[in-house]
Amino acid sequence: VSNTVSQSLELSQVLSGAIENAVSVMKADMALLFLLDDRSELILADYCNVPSDFVNGVDRLGTGEGLNGLVAQSGKATYVPDMLTDPRLTRDIVSKYGVRSVVIVPLSAKGKVNGTLCVGMFSARQFLREEIDLLTTIGNQIGIAIENARLYQQQQKIAEELRTSEEKYRELFENTHDAIWFQDLEGRILNANAAAATMSGYGIGELLTMNVKSVLSADSLELARSVKKKLLTGQPIDQPYEQHIIRKDGSNAVVQLSTNPVRVNGKITGFQHI
Repeated sequence: VSNTVSQSLELSQVLSGAIENAVSVMKADMALLFLLDDRSELILADYCNVPSDFVNGVDRLGTGEGLNGLVAQSGKATYVPDMLTDPRLTRDIVSKYGVRSVVIVPLSAKGKVNGTLCVGMFSARQFLREEIDLLTTIGNQIGIAIENARLYQQQQKIAEELRTSEEKYRELFENTHDAIWFQDLEGRILNANAAAATMSGYGIGELLTMNVKSVLSADSLELARSVKKKLLTGQPIDQPYEQHIIRKDGSNAVVQLSTNPVRVNGKITGFQHI
């Protein structure tokens, strides 16, 4: 079971392999696997050897509802010798199909219950203490696999959101009419958009080989150093401010400039100019 659940981070594959192994090792007739959702409701996520109308009759359970709900609430395994006479049974569909003896264990990881695993028989059967302990261990293995799969899904979602955000920013950066360029702390130009190229008269490729000193007069360079010093020391500056850019043809462009620090892991590594 451990090998099966560790071979994939796709939750559906993990659950399918786990429930088949559980039925096999317990020599059970059927099995149900529930997952707790964000609203603390048990959702039937996988099953084995039960008909579709049975599935529809137990597809959702509240925490504390029925035997699976009680196990999810308590975090403790439960053995029921005869479901047909147990007063905690809440769904008639279970009686209809004659599910008799069941063992239900929590799917736990790091002290948190992620769901329940129920294996059962259509005839009365005594489950030994060793069998219940074994299924509890299997439940813990599945619980850890569920936790890992969910963390993986969250990481994938975050990565996708970052990619989408990056694409949107890239499109905005490239297509905006405002000139935007980035420099490092030494003044080397790291990136520039088409509007910056148009404003300066240099091609983007040319700008990426240049230092901002190449496009600033002595007075403008002094102003740039003053702005840099204030941003590095956290002093306020009035923005936008007027700056003079020397274009490629030697003409002077007067611009309203906003400058902001670029931080990596909280450390200023350069500046963005708009």
